[in-house]
Amino acid sequence: MINSLIAIIVLCNIQGGIYSVDAWMVDGNPGAGNTPIEKLLALIFALWYLGSIFPVILTYLSGSAEGIQTAIMGPFFYHLSISINAFLFLESFNVCNPEITNANRIGIIHAILAAACYAVYRS
Repeated sequence: MINSLIAIIVLCNIQGGIYSVDAWMVDGNPGAGNTPIEKLLALIFALWYLGSIFPVILTYLSGSAEGIQTAIMGPFFYHLSISINAFLFLESFNVCNPEITNANRIGIIHAILAAACYAVYRS
């Protein structure tokens, strides 16, 4: 699982793999990953994921059950807040390419990830 997360982070940064630059609308058109703002967004996504999972990985390797419960709260709150905001506001921003994704899909994906984080917390 950790290897998969690290791969996703790297792929987000280089705009490849499951991260699809055309999922986001830029000036009313599907993104191509060429503009400075798209490159910045890809970098920010990669760094957010890396910044939230790195403490979890380090704590997991330390073997501290209490530590992992604390560390997983960062990703939990991140995914929970993205999910809530996607359901409430994202559609009105008109940034999702409807041929690729939509606000509900993003909300559901992040709700599932928040639930997985909560399951780790409870275990």
